[in-house]
Amino acid sequence: MVASAAEIDITDLGSSGEGIGKHDGLTIFVPGALPGDRISAEIGPGKARYAQGRLVKMLTPGTDRIRAL
Repeated sequence: MVASAAEIDITDLGSSGEGIGKHDGLTIFVPGALPGDRISAEIGPGKARYAQGRLVKMLTPGTDRIRAL
């Protein structure tokens, strides 16, 4: 499977701190994303129900994000 790009709404946080969202019924784990974020991600090869994603662009940050000092 070739990596594809998608817009994903991150709705949950995984046990390793990665953001979790859905795309076409597939659960996507995206390091660096947080619940509430809307992101553009590159989706890599995965299993039948989940795949790893790579954060490409932050489209809309979640309301709980704060600016680093």
